[in-house]
Parts: sequence; C-alpha cells; structure tokens
Amino acid sequence: MAQNWTSDIKVILAAGAELDAAYQTQLSEIGIPVHIGTITEIHHSDGKVYAVTLDEGERVDVGTLLWTPPEKPSPLVENLVDNLGLELNEDGHVEANEMQQTNVERLWAAGDVQGWTGAIESANAGGMAAFFMAHGWYGEPRED
Repeated sequence: MAQNWTSDIKVILAAGAELDAAYQTQLSEIGIPVHIGTITEIHHSDGKVYAVTLDEGERVDVGTLLWTPPEKPSPLVENLVDNLGLELNEDGHVEANEMQQTNVERLWAAGDVQGWTGAIESANAGGMAAFFMAHGWYGEPRED
C-alpha cells in the first residue's frame, strides 16, 4: 500500500520484533531495506522530518514517518477487566467467542476491541455483535 505514496520506503522494526524471513526476503527483492532499532530521535526542520536516529546510533534518512503506536485497552475495557473480570487475549484485546460474546454474561465485544483495525472491519464487527446480541435477547427463551 505504501508503494502507492512513495518509491522510497524503509521499514524500521523495534529490537526483538519478529519479521518472517520470507517477508523480509520479499522486501529486499523490491528494494525496501529493514532497519532494526528503537527511534530515539526525530530530526526535522520547521516540522519537516528528514531523518531518525536509532538507539544503536544508526541514522536513517526519511521523508516522513508512518507508524503504528502500541495498542492498549481503553479505560472502559480496563474498568471492565478490573471490575467484572473481563478476559483479554494474549495481545491485550477483548477475548470473545465466534458470536462476539465475552466471558462476562450479556457482554459482547463490538467494534475493534478484539483487535480489528480500520473503520470497515470495526463497523462489520460491531454489526455482527449487534446481530448476536439481538439473537441472545430475543432468539432464545429466557427464564427471567
């Protein structure tokens, strides 16, 4: 996708990040270098980024940065974990079954709380959760 924006792409991975060898080979074949390290300094002039320095001292010339910040649960999810015992998966996202239901009775995971990215995927996940919620409320006999 980024090749639609520029022909000068560089990948910077934090130390310890996993990159499949086949994927790294593909990047190399199309001329995309992979740099390993944590960005410790962003060099810019009047807000225009021109380089970054990595923790081992390597300086990488760049024209812009596109990054994915670390994800963490929202404060609401954190409160549900603390107060109701909501379970998270190994990636820190809400754990739910194929019907979007969490381990907390009558609590479904809607939108991107299960780790989906992008508006379309999140909207679809929210729609699926709404369908299963309605089915749970009206599609099964209730005792109360």
